[in-house]
Amino acid sequence: MTAKAKLICRKFNSFYTQWTIGFFVTLLVVHFLAIIFAATTIWSFYDTSSQATQFYMLILGIMNMGLLSYGVSNGITRKDYFVGVAASAVLYSFVLSAVTLITTFLLENLLFPQLGLETGGTIAITFTLFISLFLRFLLYYFIGWLIMAAFHRYHWLIGILFIGIAIIVVAFHDYLIGENESTVLNFLPVVDLSPFIYAPAILILVIVTMTLVRSMTKHTHVKI
Repeated sequence: MTAKAKLICRKFNSFYTQWTIGFFVTLLVVHFLAIIFAATTIWSFYDTSSQATQFYMLILGIMNMGLLSYGVSNGITRKDYFVGVAASAVLYSFVLSAVTLITTFLLENLLFPQLGLETGGTIAITFTLFISLFLRFLLYYFIGWLIMAAFHRYHWLIGILFIGIAIIVVAFHDYLIGENESTVLNFLPVVDLSPFIYAPAILILVIVTMTLVRSMTKHTHVKI
C-alpha cells in the first residue's frame, strides 16, 4: 500500500470511528430499553447488532463516493483512493464483527443475568460465526459502494439497475447461509451448507463486487 493509500485509509478510519462510536452507543441504548420494556423475551444483542450493522456498512459504502473528488483534487490517484478505502472497509468489518460478538458475550453471559434480565438466549461465539459476520459486513459495504459508483459513472437509470443487482447479490448471500425464506430467491430449494462451503462462496461475491467497484471508479469523472 502506498503512502497516499495509507493516508486515505487513515482519513476514512477517522471518520468511521466517530460515526461508529455514536452508532454503537445508540444501538446499546435501544437494546437495553427494548429488553427493559418488552413484555416478552426478545432477541439477543447479536441479532440486534448484526442486522443494524449490515445496513450501517451499506450506508458507509454509499457515502464514501462523496470523498472521491476531495481525494483526486488533493493529488490522490483513483487507485490509491480505492486501495485506501477498501483497506478501511476490511478493517472496520473486522472491528465491528469482533465488537458485536464480544459485546454479545459480555451482555448475555455476564451483565444481563446479574440484572435479572432475559433476552433471546445466548449464542456460541465461534470462529466460523466471526468469519460469517465479517464477510456479511464487508459485502454490504461494497454493495453500497457499487450502487453509488454506478450512479456516479453512468446514467441514473443504470444506477437503478445496479440497485436491482445489489438486491440479487444480497438475496444470494442470504440463500447461501440458509435465510432465503423472504428473499427474491425463495423459489430455490432450501439448502443447509457448511461454513466451509458458504464462506468461500460469499468471499467470491465480495471479490466480484470489489472488482466491479474498481472498474467503475478507475475512470469515473469527478468535479475538482
